[in-house]
Amino acid sequence: MFSSNLKPCLNIVMALFVLLSLNACKESPELEKILYEALPVLDHGFVRVVDYMGDDTSIVQSARVSYGKGTKKVSTDSGLIKYLMRHRHSTPFEMCEIKYHVKLPIFIARQWIRHRTANVNEYSARYSILDKEFYLPTSENLAAQSKSNRQGRGDVLEGEQAKKVLDLLKNDAERTYDNYEMMLNERFDGSTIDENKKGLARELARMNLTLNTYTQWYWKTDLLNLMNFLRLRADSHAQYEIRAYAETMLDTLKKWVPITYEAFMDYRVGGTEVSKKGKLIMILSRLLISAISICGFLFATEGSGHADSVHEGGWMEKWLSFDPGVFMWTIVTFFIVLAILKWKAWGPLIDALDKREEDIRNALSSAEKAKEEAGKVAEDYEEMIRKAQSEAQKIVAESKAAGKRVREEIKVTAEKEAGDILEKAQHQIQTEKEKAVQEIRSSVVEFSLQAAAKVIEKNLDSEDNRRLIKETVAGIGKS
Repeated sequence: MFSSNLKPCLNIVMALFVLLSLNACKESPELEKILYEALPVLDHGFVRVVDYMGDDTSIVQSARVSYGKGTKKVSTDSGLIKYLMRHRHSTPFEMCEIKYHVKLPIFIARQWIRHRTANVNEYSARYSILDKEFYLPTSENLAAQSKSNRQGRGDVLEGEQAKKVLDLLKNDAERTYDNYEMMLNERFDGSTIDENKKGLARELARMNLTLNTYTQWYWKTDLLNLMNFLRLRADSHAQYEIRAYAETMLDTLKKWVPITYEAFMDYRVGGTEVSKKGKLIMILSRLLISAISICGFLFATEGSGHADSVHEGGWMEKWLSFDPGVFMWTIVTFFIVLAILKWKAWGPLIDALDKREEDIRNALSSAEKAKEEAGKVAEDYEEMIRKAQSEAQKIVAESKAAGKRVREEIKVTAEKEAGDILEKAQHQIQTEKEKAVQEIRSSVVEFSLQAAAKVIEKNLDSEDNRRLIKETVAGIGKS
């Protein structure tokens, strides 16, 4: 009774333990370092990891839940993941998901979208204006059509022909984009070209753009379908431009699920789908077949005249017929050869297989290192460009500030000089005014004295007074 009541509680505890284990391992440290970082691809493109769920531990947990006790024979997580990859047990890999932000040319996007096992949300050219950015191939990737492969590239174009092709690609892209803006009546920065005109709908104007115009999207997929995408697009036969994106994403796969990445490179990209033990069994099987054939031939020809046997075809009949003695001697011979191989050649054979795998890994590691170095050079170049742009912006800003200061100084100086001129003019006017008033006062006093003198000289009646005033006033006017 007690045990039956306790069992549901134990199940709940185990479920909580599994959930806690999954949550405890939900972060991938190496992928966290590059999360949200734009990894450059081609001339203007990039790949950016924006979100992910799960890691190698999630795959292992899912597999052990799915297969139960059957996975206990696999001692390590690495061994289990390799087992799953080798035997194409794909479901556990679907438990992990990743989301990318990708900027890519339209013609690559149309090739990419053929992989329909992902969720896509593309930049809307019905709602927004596409950036004025175009993909132009480098000289080493400007190749002619292959003569043996209808969807492949041949020899690299050189000289004047290559220059003409690049000029055509650039000029056509720029011309169609200029027409795109003209039809929209709007520039890519949002400013209006002509206030008196209406712009064409964006969903119609976009049809004029070339396929090397850049677009952007969010691309979310699970780990299984990501590996299928990388298996096809990171292959040397894939188009270079989409392969460049796949190789960058392959590096994110390595940072995200390193154990799965190693198994993926061994059993998918490397083309091997058997273990070391399986390889050894295949080799020994071939040795057994060879031993049976040789021993059968030798025992069939023994004891008879060679010329007669050949003439009568006896050796062929004996070889093809079943002889218990020959069969037993063949088996004995095989085990003797097997013992000798195990004694002398087994170790070196395994070592040779290990060395071959190690060489492959080293080659892949060297290639990845070279890729990382190339990426570092590209990053340094981009950093130099950013610094140059920053310096240019700083110089422009300083020039604008200096111009503003000069304008302010000129304005202040002009206002000061104008104030001085106005003050001098007002002072001069005041002086002239005071001088005129003083002169008027002097004249009035003088005329008053003259009038008084005349009044004193004779006693004037009212009529004389009026006449005298008129004369005085008239005299002032004459003065």
